[in-house]
Amino acid sequence: MGKNNKAQRTKNNARPSSSGRSAQLLETNVSFSTHQAEGFGTPLPSFAGLSNLTLDDGESQSLDPQTQLILKKLNKKDAVTRQKGLQELGEVCVAADEQEIKAILKLWPRMFSSLSTDPDHRVREATFVAHKHVAKKAGRNLAPYLKNLSGPWFVGQFDTFAPASSAAQAAFKDSFPDKKYEDAVKYCQKEILSYISENMLSQTIETVAYEKSLSPDELEARMERVLTSNLKAYNSLLSELPTSQIKDMAEANKAITTSSKFWKLSKHKSPFVRRAWFTAMASILNSADFLLEGQAAQTVPAIFGSLDESDPIVLSSVWDAALSAIISIKDCWSHVNCEKVVFPKLWHVLKEGGYGNSATIFPNMLPLISKVEPKDKNVFTAKFFSNMLIGLGQKSVLQSLSESSAIVTAYIECLRYVINLEDVKESKETLVKQQLLPLLNACILDRKFHLTINALALQLSNLLPAWNSSNLDKPIWEHFGSMLSDFNESSELNHQSFVELVVLLADPSKIKKSRRVIFAGGDDEQIKKVDSEPEEKKSVSYWQPLLRIATCAATYALDAALATKSPEKLVSTLFHLVKAFKSEEFFKTVRPSVFSFYEDIFKLLTEERGDSKEIIKMIFLLFEFLDQDEKYTAYDNFTKIADRSILLCCIEEAVHADKVGEKSVITWLRSASMSDVMLTLAKEVSNMLESTEKQKSTSWTILKLCFSPSTQHDKEIFANFNTVSAIMLIFCEALAVPKTALDDRTTLESYANFIGELMSSLFSQQFKLCENTLQELLLGTFKLCCSSIGLSQAASNSLQNALVNGVMHLKYSSKNLIDMSKKFASVVRHEFSFLNLKPVTCMGKFLETVNCTEAFEVFLNGQPKYQGWQKQLEDACLLNEVVQGVYWPKGNKIPLATSVDCIFDFTVETLLRANLLLEMLNRKATLLNEAYSDLNGEVPIEELETELEFNSVYSDAILKEMTSLIEAFVICDKTVSHYKNNPNCSKTSVDISMLKSVMDTLSVKLPPSFIYKNFAVMFDSLKAGNYTAYWVVVQLCQWDDHLPDQLCDALAEPVAEVLPWRLWLFQWQAILCGKPKVTEQYYKEGNELLEKKDPLCARYFTDFQAFMNHTEEVDKLLDLVIKWSKLEYWKSVFEGDIEEHNQFIAVITFLTRLIEINASKLHHTQWDTVLCSLAGYLQNAKKFVVQQPTNPIHAAKLVALCPLVKNIQFFMKILEKGSGTKTNVSKPDNLLDEWKSLFVPEFYSILMSFYFASMEATIVPLFEQTKMSAVGSCLASVPQDWLVQLAPPKHMVKQHKLISNQEKRVQDLVLLLAPLLHSTDRNLKVTAYHLLKKMLKELVKKDEEYLLSVDTDAVDTKKLACELLEKELAETHEVVKAMLSDFRVGDCCIVQPFTDGHIYTYSYLMIWSLLLDMCKEAKSELRYQLSCWLNNGGYTKTMLEIVFRLMPDYVIQPFHGNADRVVSKEASEMFTHEHSPSYEGTYTSGSIMKMACWIYLKSLLHLPALVRDWWTDLDPQMSGLVERLTASLVSKHVIGIEMKSVLERKESCSELEIKVHPLAREVIATYTVDEVRMELTVTLPVNHPLGPIRVEGNNTIDIAKWKQWVKQLTIFLTHQNGSIWDGLMLWKRNLDNKFQGVEECYICYSILHSSNYQIPKLSCRTCHKKFHSSCLYRWFHTSNNSTCPLCRNLF
Repeated sequence: MGKNNKAQRTKNNARPSSSGRSAQLLETNVSFSTHQAEGFGTPLPSFAGLSNLTLDDGESQSLDPQTQLILKKLNKKDAVTRQKGLQELGEVCVAADEQEIKAILKLWPRMFSSLSTDPDHRVREATFVAHKHVAKKAGRNLAPYLKNLSGPWFVGQFDTFAPASSAAQAAFKDSFPDKKYEDAVKYCQKEILSYISENMLSQTIETVAYEKSLSPDELEARMERVLTSNLKAYNSLLSELPTSQIKDMAEANKAITTSSKFWKLSKHKSPFVRRAWFTAMASILNSADFLLEGQAAQTVPAIFGSLDESDPIVLSSVWDAALSAIISIKDCWSHVNCEKVVFPKLWHVLKEGGYGNSATIFPNMLPLISKVEPKDKNVFTAKFFSNMLIGLGQKSVLQSLSESSAIVTAYIECLRYVINLEDVKESKETLVKQQLLPLLNACILDRKFHLTINALALQLSNLLPAWNSSNLDKPIWEHFGSMLSDFNESSELNHQSFVELVVLLADPSKIKKSRRVIFAGGDDEQIKKVDSEPEEKKSVSYWQPLLRIATCAATYALDAALATKSPEKLVSTLFHLVKAFKSEEFFKTVRPSVFSFYEDIFKLLTEERGDSKEIIKMIFLLFEFLDQDEKYTAYDNFTKIADRSILLCCIEEAVHADKVGEKSVITWLRSASMSDVMLTLAKEVSNMLESTEKQKSTSWTILKLCFSPSTQHDKEIFANFNTVSAIMLIFCEALAVPKTALDDRTTLESYANFIGELMSSLFSQQFKLCENTLQELLLGTFKLCCSSIGLSQAASNSLQNALVNGVMHLKYSSKNLIDMSKKFASVVRHEFSFLNLKPVTCMGKFLETVNCTEAFEVFLNGQPKYQGWQKQLEDACLLNEVVQGVYWPKGNKIPLATSVDCIFDFTVETLLRANLLLEMLNRKATLLNEAYSDLNGEVPIEELETELEFNSVYSDAILKEMTSLIEAFVICDKTVSHYKNNPNCSKTSVDISMLKSVMDTLSVKLPPSFIYKNFAVMFDSLKAGNYTAYWVVVQLCQWDDHLPDQLCDALAEPVAEVLPWRLWLFQWQAILCGKPKVTEQYYKEGNELLEKKDPLCARYFTDFQAFMNHTEEVDKLLDLVIKWSKLEYWKSVFEGDIEEHNQFIAVITFLTRLIEINASKLHHTQWDTVLCSLAGYLQNAKKFVVQQPTNPIHAAKLVALCPLVKNIQFFMKILEKGSGTKTNVSKPDNLLDEWKSLFVPEFYSILMSFYFASMEATIVPLFEQTKMSAVGSCLASVPQDWLVQLAPPKHMVKQHKLISNQEKRVQDLVLLLAPLLHSTDRNLKVTAYHLLKKMLKELVKKDEEYLLSVDTDAVDTKKLACELLEKELAETHEVVKAMLSDFRVGDCCIVQPFTDGHIYTYSYLMIWSLLLDMCKEAKSELRYQLSCWLNNGGYTKTMLEIVFRLMPDYVIQPFHGNADRVVSKEASEMFTHEHSPSYEGTYTSGSIMKMACWIYLKSLLHLPALVRDWWTDLDPQMSGLVERLTASLVSKHVIGIEMKSVLERKESCSELEIKVHPLAREVIATYTVDEVRMELTVTLPVNHPLGPIRVEGNNTIDIAKWKQWVKQLTIFLTHQNGSIWDGLMLWKRNLDNKFQGVEECYICYSILHSSNYQIPKLSCRTCHKKFHSSCLYRWFHTSNNSTCPLCRNLF
């Protein structure tokens, strides 16, 4: 271990450092030494660390050993140790007694002086915290040491690290509260000054070094910190001490102010030091200017030479110091040449706008010019204001409100000061024209100065009253007038700034006030007089001239607006002027009368010229000055406006006017013309389909305003009652609109509230309408209640209450009630879905209100097609059960079904009926609870339940409906289960889940007697041969635990013949398990059939697995089966005999099960018989299935034969691998050969013919999916050797040239299967995937042969097998890429099933799965070529982006920026379970997500380098997301697979000793030569394979290429998609090649030297034998000659 390899300390480690542990071993009498420990001597600043301190024996005995250890820690080099020591010292001081504190105080001053300036800010903070504890505990005992501590303590209050300075200030204030603080400073003034002086004047970068290890930058930073804190401390000292105290220490202070080092700090490169220096200089000038006596010549240039300082940190201090110098130094300007030094810098500052700091600089301009003494004041004034105006135009100033306002304010304040000077030669009026008017021109005429308007208006509002008496404001008003004339003459006008200024001047109280300068003289009196007036009485003294300007501007704006086509800006200008100056005088000045002003304004409104809202607001501002006739004329004009948006604005302003006191509004809104308008608006709103969104919103708002209460008329609504009644009639018709028209949620919310409120009034007899109208309105309200669009709770309650009130209000006859119920039922069925259950609730409320059985039955029997749908789906289920061999039809009654398209409608209707029944039961339960509470518990709940349920008018209807519902439910469930890949069934899956939940709830809600009655009905139907009743019986048994016992009793009874219903129940395994009576009877019936040699006995052995263990009976049945096969027992089975079909299926199923469990029972003859018979059956199946593709009986035989072939192939595969079977029965020697040579080609060629036929099929029966699923599952087990020899049918092979190095038949088959990957038929797609996967090894094998045959540089990737999939990859790649282009990495895209997007996406992922499997099979050389092919095509990066867009949200979401890292178990399993396409799977969005996660895992395993390259190029946000997800969910699994692969293969390489450490993610390989071990360690990162892999070797052997090998291995693992095992083999090959042929040294007879591990390098020129250099040297030394040890020639 080298000294640079020390382990890092752990933060907050409770165990002390090594130095701390060493200190603990010291004796208790440790020696220390102290320097200036006590007394009142002046302490010297110490920056070189603590010295070795020693105490005499008396002092050491007074220190506690623990305290000695803590004080020792304070001298350690490690900052963390020092910090912990200070923390411990503070804790010790809190608990220490007086003697211990005194002992500590003897050592503390020196330690405190050093630690208070420690380079580490945390140590400094801890020092002052500890010092606070020491001082607080010491109390008066601190006095002898106070002067030693005062310097660093006082300066520490100004530490540049805020927490440290706060700690020092807290310590000082706690020790010296209130006035004692000042006394302490006075008492220690000398020591503090000495300390500050020493630090500022004596210390250098070299002397402040605390450690030798500090870098120059760190030393410079420390020196800067020392200077800054000491200058701040000096400034504070001068500010806090009285002048007399400073004079007492004048000598010490002058030692500082006269030092050249002190003055050099004004030019220090650090802005913080400069700021502190100028601040201190300002304090000297303000508090102790006598310290600078005789130094004015040095002070003034130093300060004013920095007047153009541009650093914002420093400039405020510079200007403070400059102003202080002007005030404090007499004849200040005699010490500096203003014309050459001060003014040029000042002009530059003004021109640059204060360098972006004008808010800080420009408030100092007025004090500056009041003291400046230029040679030519006129020139100075001109330059001053011109430069300031230039600065105002700087870009940085114009973009900042504060900056521009500061310049404008300073400009006018300075101008007022200059004008007030008595010795100005030019007239004041001329000065105003020369300096103020240019400012006005700049701010008003150029819009880029718009931010200055507010400040300009504020200054003018103060300036104009002050200059009114002296007529200095006259040029300003004249200039405003000339501006207006210029505006009138201009065609393109932008007078927005001018109008803003005029409006602000009209009401200065709205201007944001700021601090201002008060000028002496007449100005002050007027300003103070205005300010002293109350707020409501304030008026500007310049109102009349301002009004003249405003009226001129308004006149121009109105005339121009009337003459211009686009007067929007002019209208806005006019509006602001009218709002600010509204008065009869103003309007009559602009136009002859107020009404003529209105007419011109209204003309703008009717012609839609300008903002309508502003025009209307102007009109209502005029209403105050119009008489009643003029107002009504204006109202009539409003009514005639056709534009609804303008009318809305008019009504809004009218309602607002009503609130502020205008009483004429309600008269207008109740007028006949407005009533007509309201009716028209109601019609527009009701006809939502023809109205635009804007029209609907506007019309609704107008109607709501018209129905709002009037403030001036006792809260009466504005509209009259007749109008309301007419509007209600309109809404009756509107409520019948189709659902698509109610998609605007906002409109519907308003609609619902409006209808609810009005109907409540209607049913309270406020309005009298006919009953038919109320019924129609009630129906519309019911429809609105049932709407799927979400309403607020308030709106929903309002509508439902209105509905209930309406039902109770209307008097129905029985006929009318049924008619209304039918209409309501139609609405319920139209609106109901699993997402919208509101129709059920509304129906429940209606039925509860009317309490009528006939109405209930109307809702249950509303769908006329329901029974037909049920029959169609029942036949479809039975058909699939026939094909699967589960249901055996009796006689020739084969169910016929061609479609399941009605499944969705049937399921939704069933779900509706179930919810209706559940709603009624819930409401009855509520009544039951209420009745029970009314009886005070006197009647038992069981009796009460019987009374309310069974004697209820609904009992029979409920029982009948429940029986029908259970049957419908099982049919829905079976249909979706059998046809899960049908689009309609997939669409129904969610509804089925909801239906199951509702049915489970119903089974709990219903009394048990209802379930028993249903069971009795269904069991009788089952005995009569109804197979559907079997499903219902099983479902009822699952709901009630007592029903299976009744079934067991029935099954345990002996029977004379085999009954179908008993076989159906026996196949339900749950009925047999744990039921001895049933099992015994089942076994008995099976043996009886076996004795009768009835083939159906095979059914008993197949259904119950325990019977397969009865060896004697199984052998007997097997012999019978072989005998029947030899006798061709089922010769006519394919000719249509149903009875033989049932027997055949039973026997084939028995054989399939037997070979799966115990194939060793079959001997040679039996195997021959089974295989030959199977060949015949398959030939017949091929013949009849092709001839009659729609015959389910033939399909059922094929489906039964496929698992048998599959199980035989699996058994043969076990034999081929040499694995032992479950018994020791010997196998025929030639069985495997016969299977491979005879039966495999025969069986699988037939099965492949079915597959090829399915590709071309034009007639697709309903059961085709079931048939092809069985065929495909069997083909998935096809032997690879046979598959690669298969040639597809010639008519299906397209003519194409060879594009790879594969054989033509293989290429033809791949090109035939590859397009099927994006087939819409799932079975075709999955089978093609598995067949292609089977062929990968052969494809990879041919590719590797090709690579061996050509040079590396001559490899053509277009000849590789991957090129065969390129067309399909490119096609799906482009489609999926375009489909997901709007999503980012990390977004979750849900691809809906049975869409083109789902088909292409799933096919795309399947192709990538095949390509990654190809990479897995390939060796490293071929894998490199495959990765190049993928990379060159641009496929990899896009694939990875697509994969991350397809991952589910619960996988991606936890790894976004600020999300909680809570990963679900489901998310983890997405990457640990294989998600390959299967025949049992379905088209779902989840299958895409699972496949995407699996593809990402395979990419990390087989193409890690490409994934790493993609990840590196991502932006930081996406890169972080990918890394976090990979490290958390995938890396552990990838690492586990890598480690497992190494463990499985390490036995195959005996030359390497390999150790795997999964927890450490390490693989250690050891290569041994001559007992010398060479070790290589491969360490995987936490985010493997994204992060870099670390490869390390011990390199104990002197091999020149060792580093090259390690680097080569690192590159291989990082950039060449290599696995760890491949990397280890590469390393091993390098070592093998290195030592291969290396002869041993002929002196030590070893290849590697025993000490330096070198190989023999020095060779003899004669015999060419090689030796170790060390061995040869020893030979020469011992033999005393330099000859070769072997040939003895001179070496």
